[in-house]
Amino acid sequence: MVYFFPSIVLPMIPEKARNMVTYLIEAVQTLIGESITTQQLKEAKQKLTKFQVWYMLLAGEDRCTNNIHLLEHVADCVEKFGPIWTSSCFPWEDFNGTLVKCITGTNQVLQSTARVLTRYRNIAKIHKQVPDLETQNFLGKLKSPCHHHSR
Repeated sequence: MVYFFPSIVLPMIPEKARNMVTYLIEAVQTLIGESITTQQLKEAKQKLTKFQVWYMLLAGEDRCTNNIHLLEHVADCVEKFGPIWTSSCFPWEDFNGTLVKCITGTNQVLQSTARVLTRYRNIAKIHKQVPDLETQNFLGKLKSPCHHHSR
């Protein structure tokens, strides 16, 4: 986004929204940098705040999703944990995909998902304790949560 967006997409955005998007791009470019000074962090935080304010004014407060709100905290996380490139959300996002596959209906989703995950955790625990190789192979195939559900 931060590399091709300014030259390709930004010119297509209506002029009154360009400043808003520019604040976001500049802040993200800073936050993904190799190293970040305290001053750069402060400026990135200010740009994210400006982006949020502009977004609220242009899109409307009812369109401010959690992602827009969470931008408030990105600079704080970078201050605590280092540049964004030092961590990854992919394992968490991947597990979200596993959780979605565990949902089997529309009622009591949390309870049903917890039951399915508990069942698979228990299968994983007993998998290696079973002496029979055939049963062990069968349990090994089952220990991946929700592998049999398709969506």
